[in-house]
Amino acid sequence: MSRTWLALILGVASAALAVAGVEIDSAGWLGWVALVPVLIPCLFFKDRYAPAVLAGLGFGAGMGGGLFRWLIVDGRWIEWGSNVLSFSVLGLVWSWLVWRYAKLPAPVDRIPAKPKRLQPLLPSRADTAAAWAGSIAHLRVAMITAAGWTVLEWARGLIMPAWNPLGLAIAGDLPLLQLTKATGPLGLGTMLVFANVIVLTSVRRLAREPGRMSWAGRFDVTATLAAIFLCALAGFYSLTHPSENVLRRKVLCASVRNADTGSLAALSRAAGAPGFDLLVWREAVFNPAGYGKLSELGIGKSTGLFSGVAGAPGRGLIGSRTVLPGTVTSLFAPLNNAAFFVPFSTAPVRNLTPFSYRDASWLPLLNWQGGAPPLLRTALTTQAAVWIVLFDVPGRSRWAGRQLRNNLKLWAAAYGRALIFSGRGAGSLLQSPTGRVMAQTREEPSAAVTADLETPLFNAETLYARLGDWWPVAMGVVVLFFALSERLQRVYAPPRRFRS
Repeated sequence: MSRTWLALILGVASAALAVAGVEIDSAGWLGWVALVPVLIPCLFFKDRYAPAVLAGLGFGAGMGGGLFRWLIVDGRWIEWGSNVLSFSVLGLVWSWLVWRYAKLPAPVDRIPAKPKRLQPLLPSRADTAAAWAGSIAHLRVAMITAAGWTVLEWARGLIMPAWNPLGLAIAGDLPLLQLTKATGPLGLGTMLVFANVIVLTSVRRLAREPGRMSWAGRFDVTATLAAIFLCALAGFYSLTHPSENVLRRKVLCASVRNADTGSLAALSRAAGAPGFDLLVWREAVFNPAGYGKLSELGIGKSTGLFSGVAGAPGRGLIGSRTVLPGTVTSLFAPLNNAAFFVPFSTAPVRNLTPFSYRDASWLPLLNWQGGAPPLLRTALTTQAAVWIVLFDVPGRSRWAGRQLRNNLKLWAAAYGRALIFSGRGAGSLLQSPTGRVMAQTREEPSAAVTADLETPLFNAETLYARLGDWWPVAMGVVVLFFALSERLQRVYAPPRRFRS
């Protein structure tokens, strides 16, 4: 088998591992090794760039096609192709950058079968520069590889909806999830790519240099594990020392299959209504007979209601209705059939209409509005403490709601916002600003979840919410620094014929 075909197979294998790590809740650990196959051609096949580029192309196309395959089920081929193309370009450029600028150090020669009597077991003492050379070189390779991926993934998010970042695979780790409050969602991807490089270089070194390393020679592994441990420790500390600038509101989120107001009222009453601050119904068909059920739950008196409005059961959301003490607000949001996963999509954009209730600001988002990161970024200007996202779009696939739920969990934690989510095919979810899931349920004919939801105060903001995308910009500076330094080394290196 030629190197070209081997590289393509390795790229597709990495894509399969990455897709499994992102989609399967119990397989997030695959993210720590998913990129090892695609990195082999990029770091080891240095004679020609074609195998490395082909591996990156296969990785990107496989990841984009696998993560968004549900678009094919719904017949949205153009949107599926747009995602495949964007991920393909990401993988292609990233693999070329790694092939071009990431240089592994030459390994120490193997120990002969019969070593000489006085041959040292260690290549050098730990306090000499030679002992550190290999580890520092590995850390440099890992840094430029991770930084390049971060910048390109961020650039893709400027053009396409930034769904399913690589770091989503480990977003279920609550202590590590706290890192996103500083770096944003892309920080988890940086950690994963960095760790994948160290895994590969460690295996290579163990195979080539068994038993010859001092502790300094394995400093790259120690430093990587220490950095991950410190991130997890900092996240654990923030979880055990929560902010006092939060309020608690008793919330219920309910849904029934036929969107009947009477059934929703009965389900809410069984869950404890009218003892809630706010009721959230995914969708309801309001009719004169159903309005009498609302007063029995204290809605409009001691309890508020936010509900999606369905034109007919199973036809999707066409608007929302908010019933608060002394006020009733109805919003009409017709189903937008415009393509969402296309470059520079503006399909879900509309004026944001948060409402204030019980000393908190609540921001309702319907359907694809909750899946548009630029709109969520704009929502920070409204000082909304809680996002209420209802999703019900006609289609044959249930993966849309599930992927929206998983991405929203990541975005809400990064911005430090509480999340109330209910989507067809994805169930209901109540999440605190720390990313802790207070209550959730999978899709059922009828289900309700309740929790004392923590809501941050108006002025509570994370570092990422204040500074924005500073992390990928910093990683871009790192890439430019390493690229420029490598270029200068080539220019000022002595001619090959004068080298000893």
